[in-house]
Amino acid sequence: MARDTSIEAYQTIQENGLLGRRQFQIYDVLYRHGPLTYAGVCDFLRSESGIRISTHGLGSRFSELVAMGAIAEVGRADDPVTKMSVLLYDVTSGIPKKLEKKKTKNEIIEELEREVGRLTRLLLRCKCKIQAELDI
Repeated sequence: MARDTSIEAYQTIQENGLLGRRQFQIYDVLYRHGPLTYAGVCDFLRSESGIRISTHGLGSRFSELVAMGAIAEVGRADDPVTKMSVLLYDVTSGIPKKLEKKKTKNEIIEELEREVGRLTRLLLRCKCKIQAELDI
């Protein structure tokens, strides 16, 4: 069952809608059954909720939850199917922090063009100062 330190975080997350629907489904499974592997979470989601999802379908949500500080890698376990060592995840006692929105390619290009313009103007000013000093 859930650890005492994460009860308050769970309630705050649930009451304030701090996670997206799929993120919260993953968080909820880990809260109630963790620590679990990625595949273990997928199995619980399939069996409890009837969610039809492949084991590759939640990778982005796991990465987001780790980056937000809502879940963490807490160890390793041997996967019973693949016999490989896999990561175990569990909830943290922290409140998830908001992820920064990634910039689009166009936003990055516009930002770089502004910076190039700024540096070009700076270079021209320096060039003018140097030219003025040489003319003296």
